[in-house]
Amino acid sequence: MADRDFVNLSAAYNWEQVITSLPSLVELHFQACSLEYTAPLDYDNSTTLKHLYIAHNNFRYKSSISITRWIFQLNNLLYLDLKGNNFVGPIPTISNATKLQHIDLFFNDFNSSIPDWFYLCKDLEFLDLSSNLLSGTISNSVSNLTSLNTLYATSNHLSGKIPKEIANLCQMQWLGLSYNFFKGEISDTFGNMSACFLESLQRLRLQNNSLSGKLSSLEQLWLHANKFTGTLPESFGLLSSLQLLFMKDNMLEGVVTEAHFANLTKLDKFFASGNHLTLNVSPNWNPPFNLTILQIASWSLGAVGSQIPAWLETQKNILNLDLSNTGISGSIPSWV
Repeated sequence: MADRDFVNLSAAYNWEQVITSLPSLVELHFQACSLEYTAPLDYDNSTTLKHLYIAHNNFRYKSSISITRWIFQLNNLLYLDLKGNNFVGPIPTISNATKLQHIDLFFNDFNSSIPDWFYLCKDLEFLDLSSNLLSGTISNSVSNLTSLNTLYATSNHLSGKIPKEIANLCQMQWLGLSYNFFKGEISDTFGNMSACFLESLQRLRLQNNSLSGKLSSLEQLWLHANKFTGTLPESFGLLSSLQLLFMKDNMLEGVVTEAHFANLTKLDKFFASGNHLTLNVSPNWNPPFNLTILQIASWSLGAVGSQIPAWLETQKNILNLDLSNTGISGSIPSWV
């Protein structure tokens, strides 16, 4: 490994030739080295480099085009960090670097579309394209990136529809597509999310686009065993096609009212134990749904106090009911 982080190399001109003359070099760090220039390159891809960190430098225009062409021909690269280098021009459309697992191009001035070869990196886990000048669309071929757990492309000029294939990537944890020009119905992309996508996803950012519509076609929502905090949004009540809501074992708190269930006429299974929520509905509430499974262990039953809620009598199809640790007491109603 060669680590030259924070060494002033502003006068270095032939550093790339030095690298290629080291046949056993596997890892190279040039972070914040004030690199500006590079000599003409021969694009030899025979180097054994697997980890390349060239971040926070200040490459001039001609050098930036030359260096990126060289880098993306390195056919053994696994980890690439090029953030904050003032790189300009297009991302090369042809590359031998399809073994990459980590690509960080954050905060440069790349001004091309996303090249097709990105979608051939079947082992890619992390991709950050944020804060560039990228345009065009995200290809449906994103479905090839089955190992991808982080995709950031915020603050670009990307447009078109967000491909629905993204919502089937089972390893996705952080997805950020804010501050672009994406358009179309939000339900076209996220209306039929796979269960594994929902189980994995931790952060989703879509603000400042031109997306429209609603997620009323969503049938299943799996959010369990995460670290969600705060209150449950009343907008859950707008998911009129929702049949299954699995949100147990989080850290949600606050009050859940009739408004949260207003349009959930198709709701069949509701798993929400292991939160700190309070159910506050009227004694005469007649729910719009007819559940087969209801699990709200550890909830407070609000104004109903210590009694088994009367509205449960309307749930004629209940097969699985969990009201443990809700503080209920007293006699068991005759309808149970």
